[in-house]
Amino acid sequence: MNYYELKHFVGMRAIKTAIAVCLGMYLAMLFKIHYPVFVAIAAITSMQPTFAESFQSIWNRAFTAVLGVILGTSFAYLFPSPYLRPIAGGVGILIIIKLLLILKAEKSISLSTIVFMACLATTAKSTFVYGLDRIYGTLLGVAVGFLVNLLIFTPNTHGNFIKDAEAIYKNIKDLYLNHIINGRPDDVHKFDSKINHLKQMHGHMKSESNHFFMPKIDLKRCDKINDLLLELDLRMKILWEYGNDGKIDIKNVEKISRIYKYSIFDHTMRSNNEPDLVYNYQLSMALDSMEEVYRLIKKEEETAYDRKKFGHS
Repeated sequence: MNYYELKHFVGMRAIKTAIAVCLGMYLAMLFKIHYPVFVAIAAITSMQPTFAESFQSIWNRAFTAVLGVILGTSFAYLFPSPYLRPIAGGVGILIIIKLLLILKAEKSISLSTIVFMACLATTAKSTFVYGLDRIYGTLLGVAVGFLVNLLIFTPNTHGNFIKDAEAIYKNIKDLYLNHIINGRPDDVHKFDSKINHLKQMHGHMKSESNHFFMPKIDLKRCDKINDLLLELDLRMKILWEYGNDGKIDIKNVEKISRIYKYSIFDHTMRSNNEPDLVYNYQLSMALDSMEEVYRLIKKEEETAYDRKKFGHS
């Protein structure tokens, strides 16, 4: 099985996760960490599809490890009796939940309480040593996961955004043509999930754009692409609700011919109605946006090619 077959079989993220766990376990042996499983868990959870998500995961893992260990170890020494530990566990969990709610770190609640209970209920000879191992293992694991994610086939959030944007542009372009010719397309909501995914990718790309290890991109141009595609999706829904009973005016006919390389003269002349001003205004704005987003996507693709050609990717 060659590299491309392997990548297609399990996915690059799975391969990198396996590499990170393997390296983490060896490093745990090298640094004499008594509980290497903590290294492996941290490496797995820090391996995310984008750097924005990786940074968030690293922060969550490090923060939950420190908070859970400090409180868990403290409660273990304050309540040495096994009969008091259950009560201490309940009180500690309430404290952690309330603290994280105040800090607006709700996503860290589950991990923090798990680490806290693991430290409180451990049967290790030294709760303090166990807690330190937990912190060291977590920090080592997230570091290994981050470096593997960075150095081995770095997630290309910008490239994925442009690729998705181009695919959505083609889908919306076909949807408009279907509307122009047939009146109403079958389903104007069938690309909603793709639009939502594009918005998520755009957010991740903006989060990563300021990191020193990421290639410089024209963020304003990407913002414009995202906004135009959202606008095209919205205008399509407006036109769908409005219907297409009237005649398309000559200016829009010319734009359609230019964009689609297709004459719609016979289709638009079938109605005896006069061109509807509101409908044609919405259609005109959509066609202008369509031409603009195509130009911007091609410009981004050319820029990305130049970066790759001159070794700046």
